[in-house]
Amino acid sequence: MNKILLTLSVLILLSGCVSGSKKKSLQVKVGLVTKIFPSTINEKVGEFYSIKLNIINNTDSTVRFWRLSCWWEDNWVFTSKNIVFHYPKCYKNSLDIEEILSGKSLTYSGILQVINNKNLNIEKGFKLGLILVKDNEYRMDMDFDKILLDKKSKNKDIIWCDNPIFLDKM
Repeated sequence: MNKILLTLSVLILLSGCVSGSKKKSLQVKVGLVTKIFPSTINEKVGEFYSIKLNIINNTDSTVRFWRLSCWWEDNWVFTSKNIVFHYPKCYKNSLDIEEILSGKSLTYSGILQVINNKNLNIEKGFKLGLILVKDNEYRMDMDFDKILLDKKSKNKDIIWCDNPIFLDKM
């Protein structure tokens, strides 16, 4: 009887360890953040940084979400009000479905802009998150911006990066 209880106890403990190490379904990792000169992006003044964002699908199925074709940055939110994305020129912006296969990742390259250097807490850093508008949450007769704002205000379906981002002050 004691052997059975001991065996059951060990199995329960082991199963707890396995479920405790479960990965997030989607993960956002920030790759390279590098300061760039304004002239690199045809600006005269300002503080800008190039950034690489990786969205990793740790699920066993394909993840699909809506985003704008040119301004994919609209799906992202910052914990700091002093950082924004610098948007590229866009002549035809449409809504598209982005797809990430199971076990794969998707990389975006963007430009961050510091809009208020005086109020930026360099030591604290900031985080950035992907607002996920799932493929079944949007139809063409709906207002995409309203969906994004609603999710942002409710802090709903936002996949935050794992670690804070610190800007290099050259």
